[in-house]
Amino acid sequence: MATIYVIEDCLITQNLIMDILQANGALCLGCRRVDEALQTMPVAPPDLIILEPLTDQRRGFKFFHEVRQNPKTEYVPIVLITAAAKASVRDLLETAGGPTLYRSKPYDPNELVAIAQAL
Repeated sequence: MATIYVIEDCLITQNLIMDILQANGALCLGCRRVDEALQTMPVAPPDLIILEPLTDQRRGFKFFHEVRQNPKTEYVPIVLITAAAKASVRDLLETAGGPTLYRSKPYDPNELVAIAQAL
């Protein structure tokens, strides 16, 4: 069973993503602040991270870089799901250093499940 971190400050969106993934066999940990995820990672490392980079007053960008700079998490796949224009996350995508995908909101829940299963 994959452990997936869902880092999203909108509780409704976070719960929707988690419900979809859990219905398909994933174990999800929801975090509304990046500090929660960073504190939990050493205890329960994720197999996949779903991140809204604008979470926590844009601290999602910093979180992304911290994950990529940590040798223990640098290759954990990250799916960026955001309503922000792709241009605003282009730097993250270009300097990813590990598997990173971008999906805009709204997104197809079935596609999200397929992505999670593939990663």
